[in-house]
Amino acid sequence: MSQILRGSTGSTARSTTDIADVWTQSARRRPWLGLGLLGISIAFTLAVVIYFGAWSASEKVQARQAAEVDPGAAGKDVSAWEEGFLWACPLH
Repeated sequence: MSQILRGSTGSTARSTTDIADVWTQSARRRPWLGLGLLGISIAFTLAVVIYFGAWSASEKVQARQAAEVDPGAAGKDVSAWEEGFLWACPLH
């Protein structure tokens, strides 16, 4: 019976040491993984906001151009945020 207890204690101690080593290695990697995922999320969110902002701006500009009688005055009342979104989005 003492051999069984010694055997299980020795293997348990060794396995907890192995687990601690794995935990230490993954703990070093974990902040970079989290920061990378955060950066990807922020970049994706900015891309979506820019895309939909440019879509809204282009719709407003087109609506103004359709309502204008004088075609030469169509681009004069474009606001700064509309110009910024249209400049930032390569698809619009």
